[in-house]
Amino acid sequence: MAATARVAELIRQLREHDAALHELATRHLPPATLPSDLTLRQLQVLVVVRGRPGITGQELSESLHVSTPTISGLVERLVGKDLLTRHTDTTDRRRILLSLTEEAAAMLLEMESLGERVREQVISRLSVEELSSLVAVTGRLREVAEELAQEQELAQEQAKEQEQARA
Repeated sequence: MAATARVAELIRQLREHDAALHELATRHLPPATLPSDLTLRQLQVLVVVRGRPGITGQELSESLHVSTPTISGLVERLVGKDLLTRHTDTTDRRRILLSLTEEAAAMLLEMESLGERVREQVISRLSVEELSSLVAVTGRLREVAEELAQEQELAQEQAKEQEQARA
């Protein structure tokens, strides 16, 4: 039980440090050139589509854990803002594939480069030993995140199989 309490306390401290780092970094970032009417969910859609060009609305819906009608509305608004394009799949004309426009790609790149500059300033002050530790820990975080993603995909596949077996 003591180990569980220690883990909970360490997670709390990590969240506190993360929030403080975010707040400090945000204070020093110049304003990003985002369209004023872009929502956080729309930004998430753009980031996912950038990572998976040619994704379908259904795949996007599953990736963001929102309903297909919700994704349809988000996509419609982003197409209207000239941030997303829709293309018919040449191998299956029923499928509509999504891609970023050049404007959206440039906007995301600009946002990331601002954050990267602040991050670079902070990280450059760490020692070699601290950087090595940070690389090891972030590498492990990535491994755990990949494991969780695989587990979620497996659970979704199993749920679909069970649903199909019942039908």
